[in-house]
Amino acid sequence: MDHTAADVGQLVGGAGALGAGWMFLRWLLTLAGGRQDARIAKLEREVQGLTSRLMAVAQVTMELAADVERFDPESASLKRARSALKKAFPLQPDTPDLAAMAAEIDAKD
Repeated sequence: MDHTAADVGQLVGGAGALGAGWMFLRWLLTLAGGRQDARIAKLEREVQGLTSRLMAVAQVTMELAADVERFDPESASLKRARSALKKAFPLQPDTPDLAAMAAEIDAKD
Protein backbone atom coordinates (compact mmCIF):
# COMPACT_ATOMS: atom_id res chain seq x y z
CA MET A 1 0.00 0.00 0.00
CA ASP A 2 1.49 3.36 -1.06
CA HIS A 3 1.46 6.23 1.40
CA THR A 4 2.02 9.83 0.41
CA ALA A 5 3.71 12.50 2.45
CA ALA A 6 0.22 13.82 3.20
CA ASP A 7 -0.68 10.44 4.73
CA VAL A 8 2.43 10.59 6.92
CA GLY A 9 1.60 14.17 7.88
CA GLN A 10 -1.95 13.19 8.78
CA LEU A 11 -0.65 10.30 10.88
CA VAL A 12 1.79 12.54 12.70
CA GLY A 13 -0.83 15.27 13.16
CA GLY A 14 -3.26 12.69 14.48
CA ALA A 15 -0.69 11.54 16.99
CA GLY A 16 -0.21 15.13 18.17
CA ALA A 17 -3.96 15.56 18.56
CA LEU A 18 -4.07 12.24 20.39
CA GLY A 19 -1.41 13.46 22.82
CA ALA A 20 -3.25 16.72 23.49
CA GLY A 21 -6.51 14.85 23.89
CA TRP A 22 -4.82 12.45 26.28
CA MET A 23 -3.59 15.30 28.47
CA PHE A 24 -7.09 16.77 28.62
CA LEU A 25 -8.62 13.37 29.35
CA ARG A 26 -6.14 12.74 32.14
CA TRP A 27 -6.97 16.09 33.69
CA LEU A 28 -10.68 15.25 33.58
CA LEU A 29 -10.12 11.82 35.09
CA THR A 30 -8.14 13.21 37.99
CA LEU A 31 -11.22 15.19 38.93
CA ALA A 32 -13.08 11.94 39.49
CA GLY A 33 -10.69 10.87 42.27
CA GLY A 34 -8.43 7.97 43.11
CA ARG A 35 -10.76 5.26 41.77
CA GLN A 36 -9.72 6.29 38.28
CA ASP A 37 -6.06 5.34 38.78
CA ALA A 38 -6.46 1.94 37.14
CA ARG A 39 -8.24 3.49 34.18
CA ILE A 40 -5.52 6.12 33.82
CA ALA A 41 -2.78 3.48 33.92
CA LYS A 42 -4.56 1.50 31.19
CA LEU A 43 -4.96 4.57 29.01
CA GLU A 44 -1.30 5.49 29.54
CA ARG A 45 -0.28 2.03 28.30
CA GLU A 46 -2.51 2.46 25.25
CA VAL A 47 -1.03 5.89 24.48
CA GLN A 48 2.50 4.51 24.86
CA GLY A 49 1.60 1.69 22.47
CA LEU A 50 0.27 4.17 19.92
CA THR A 51 3.35 6.33 20.32
CA SER A 52 5.66 3.39 19.68
CA ARG A 53 3.63 2.48 16.57
CA LEU A 54 3.93 6.05 15.31
CA MET A 55 7.68 5.99 15.87
CA ALA A 56 7.92 2.70 13.97
CA VAL A 57 6.03 4.22 11.02
CA ALA A 58 8.35 7.23 11.07
CA GLN A 59 11.43 4.99 11.16
CA VAL A 60 10.21 2.89 8.23
CA THR A 61 9.38 6.04 6.28
CA MET A 62 12.87 7.42 6.85
CA GLU A 63 14.46 4.14 5.78
CA LEU A 64 12.35 4.01 2.62
CA ALA A 65 13.20 7.64 1.89
CA ALA A 66 16.89 6.69 1.83
CA ASP A 67 16.16 3.99 -0.77
CA VAL A 68 14.08 6.36 -2.90
CA GLU A 69 16.87 8.95 -2.75
CA ARG A 70 19.33 6.51 -4.33
CA PHE A 71 17.08 6.14 -7.38
CA ASP A 72 15.60 9.64 -7.61
CA PRO A 73 17.31 12.21 -5.38
CA GLU A 74 15.15 15.02 -6.78
CA SER A 75 11.84 13.23 -6.08
CA ALA A 76 9.11 15.70 -5.10
CA SER A 77 7.35 13.12 -2.95
CA LEU A 78 10.62 12.39 -1.16
CA LYS A 79 11.06 16.09 -0.40
CA ARG A 80 7.49 16.33 0.95
CA ALA A 81 7.96 13.23 3.11
CA ARG A 82 11.21 14.56 4.58
CA SER A 83 9.60 17.92 5.28
CA ALA A 84 6.68 16.26 7.07
CA LEU A 85 9.05 14.13 9.14
CA LYS A 86 11.23 17.11 10.07
CA LYS A 87 8.16 19.02 11.25
CA ALA A 88 6.86 16.05 13.23
CA PHE A 89 10.19 14.99 14.71
CA PRO A 90 12.48 18.01 15.02
CA LEU A 91 16.04 17.01 15.83
CA GLN A 92 17.93 18.40 18.76
CA PRO A 93 21.09 20.38 17.85
CA ASP A 94 23.34 17.65 19.28
CA THR A 95 21.64 14.81 17.36
CA PRO A 96 24.06 13.22 14.90
CA ASP A 97 23.14 13.30 11.21
CA LEU A 98 22.45 9.61 10.66
CA ALA A 99 21.85 10.02 6.94
CA ALA A 100 25.27 11.61 6.49
CA MET A 101 26.87 8.87 8.59
CA ALA A 102 25.13 6.17 6.52
CA ALA A 103 26.23 7.84 3.26
CA GLU A 104 29.80 7.95 4.55
CA ILE A 105 29.68 4.25 5.39
CA ASP A 106 28.17 3.43 1.97
CA ALA A 107 30.90 5.44 0.25
CA LYS A 108 33.56 3.32 1.95
CA ASP A 109 32.04 0.09 0.61
